[in-house]
Amino acid sequence: MLPDLAGSIPATQIRSAAQALATADPTHAYTFGKFLPGLPVPPPRQLGNGTVLKQGDTQGLGQLKIENNDTDDVIVSFTPAGTTTPHTVVYLTGGGRYTVSNIRDGNYTIFSTYGTDWDATARTFTHNCAFQKFDNPVDFKTTSREYTVWTIILGGDASGSAGASPAGSSPVSAGEFPWG
Repeated sequence: MLPDLAGSIPATQIRSAAQALATADPTHAYTFGKFLPGLPVPPPRQLGNGTVLKQGDTQGLGQLKIENNDTDDVIVSFTPAGTTTPHTVVYLTGGGRYTVSNIRDGNYTIFSTYGTDWDATARTFTHNCAFQKFDNPVDFKTTSREYTVWTIILGGDASGSAGASPAGSSPVSAGEFPWG
């Protein structure tokens, strides 16, 4: 409750007024507002590793293994080629791993967005946010003897630092990212 009150607009206005009074006359140092708590720094908002934000059809056998080697969190969305509706959208924390199972055969385009401080209402990270799309689609095929397993490695040596596009990917706008 105190962090909410200390960060409120009236508390910020009181802090500003106290600062203005304290510096109004450079020849006389006044002290105002020492009773006010400092502006709180809220912890970054974050979902749990492997939180599925959208789950698609689970009638296939394919698997997509995702490794996030970055310190920033990432959301991966993969969409059947030629559509804008994602099959699955999943959240991975920095250093997190997750496997999407039961993927139906077909070609899929993979998108990712990195950042910190997840704002669920705005569906975006509020800091260090970047959106990208893998240049080449992945293909899932099932036969009577085998099924496709893809592994993508994001961040670290695989893709550079947060905000940089991994090799074989291109930046996209926030509006191009498929949420479902």
